[in-house]
Amino acid sequence: MPISDRTDPKGAGRAKAIPALFACAALALSGCQMALPTASGNGNALPMAELDAGQITVRGPAGYCIDAKSLRSSGARQFALVAQCDLLTRGEIEGVSSLSFMTVTAVRSSDDTPLPTASQIAATFGPAKVLNQTTRNGVIYVQLSDGGQRATRNATPVHWRGVMQVAGHTLGLAAYSTEGGAASGRGGRDLLMSLVTNIRQATTGTVTGDSIAVQKPDG
Repeated sequence: MPISDRTDPKGAGRAKAIPALFACAALALSGCQMALPTASGNGNALPMAELDAGQITVRGPAGYCIDAKSLRSSGARQFALVAQCDLLTRGEIEGVSSLSFMTVTAVRSSDDTPLPTASQIAATFGPAKVLNQTTRNGVIYVQLSDGGQRATRNATPVHWRGVMQVAGHTLGLAAYSTEGGAASGRGGRDLLMSLVTNIRQATTGTVTGDSIAVQKPDG
């Protein structure tokens, strides 16, 4: 089962390990199937991970880790699945009956590559509608009415996507959740914003994502 009922028979409200969680590439230009396995020890949860020979460093929001088995750090498209650390290390999350997870896809691009519009992002998931959108610090965030279930059949259709540029790469981001999870509402946007901040800080040492040299004053 991709995702089973997260409530255990005793009603303890634990999010159980997921045998297979299929995550599509965040840019949604072509799908990919990635499995989030059952917990297999702390080595399965990475606090951060490097993509494209260290040009991009992915670090999740507080409480989220990179699934080591999902990591694709080289090739034309690099990928990382970001999930709750407890799920990756222990296979369950105490007191939580719903899951939220994120994906990061990176492709090399020139600095002048235009970001897609909200409508263009939505068109990839037709007939998805744009429910909310915002642009902050050069990153576009879009809440879509459909498409979340493509990550796993138990994810809610409503989910958030984001697109950004950093260090010569375009990054596609996505936040999903199962029923009742934070990522389908405004919390999904907030998760992506935290992810963006952490990626920029870890990759460039700045919040904006500009290089250190660019931010230094002249002289």
